[in-house]
Amino acid sequence: MPIKSSLLFRLFFLVSSLAWLGCSSEPTPPAEKKASNATTAEPSKPTESKPAKPFVLGDMIEPFDPPTLEKLLAAHEWEDRPVVDSMQRMRAHQAKLPSPQLTAKEALELRNDSSENNEKILDALGRLAPEDGEGVDYDAEITLMAQGDLKTTNPLLMSSTIDFDCNSFTGFGLFGFDRNFDKFASKDAVVSWQTSEDRMIDKVVLRDDLTWSDGKPITAHDLEFTFQVILTDSVIIPAVRQGTDQLRYVKAYGDHTVVFFHKEALATNDTNLGFPVLPKHIYEKTIPEDPTMTRSEAHSRLEDHPVVGGGYTLTKRVRGQEFVLTRRESS
Repeated sequence: MPIKSSLLFRLFFLVSSLAWLGCSSEPTPPAEKKASNATTAEPSKPTESKPAKPFVLGDMIEPFDPPTLEKLLAAHEWEDRPVVDSMQRMRAHQAKLPSPQLTAKEALELRNDSSENNEKILDALGRLAPEDGEGVDYDAEITLMAQGDLKTTNPLLMSSTIDFDCNSFTGFGLFGFDRNFDKFASKDAVVSWQTSEDRMIDKVVLRDDLTWSDGKPITAHDLEFTFQVILTDSVIIPAVRQGTDQLRYVKAYGDHTVVFFHKEALATNDTNLGFPVLPKHIYEKTIPEDPTMTRSEAHSRLEDHPVVGGGYTLTKRVRGQEFVLTRRESS
């Protein structure tokens, strides 16, 4: 079935050349002083490089033997958690608002030179399209200026706001937040979400019609694999590891049920569930040879032609100039 998206058009990002012309990210270091007495200076010793850590998938995970799903279900009482269609929730919210003061065309022509004009622009351009799609131009394009280049399309390596903006369109995830920052599971990806009465376990059932952009199914095994990658010592991604390392284990029970086991019953446990997800069928072949995910030829190809699970896919990338995201029409 078609993958839902909050935008109904192709999206272009044009990178501003100002960030790249005559601007170096680091100052050029001053020339080093020569030794005043070459005859007495000690010769420099070659730097000894540390041996690369061996790749052992999930070697940072403490030993854990997850129970069978049958035992798990029988041993706990379960609380249903919210599974939300975010588009419907936003439409319900916007239905209570007064009509915008400007049309979209008028808002685009208005200069953003005051707080009042800014509010008018946001009010007019922040409205969802009609639910039936009436009046929507599916071939429309938007060009956005960005103060820098896209550094990576790999969701585990994101480090800049542009990386995160790109991933918000291309990445796959199970959870989101509403306007009050309350957590929910996305109906676009999830059938049900339950938490055990002791707050130590979360169980999520995925939809069975989800696919990566190469046509392969998205499954619970992708989440278990990605959790293991994040907690692999030779994979250097400390930012993504924050929070994910508070999970005791992530277990796939078949293709569509994934269970998150927590280390402690904390109020913040929900925030540890939303780590980025990689397609296992792609990266289980490439990461053992290149845990950095940056040096191998295979990962170089994936940078410009990533396999993604979101509503958009990368269709063009000219480094230092632009990248183009195009809406996925079907799964």
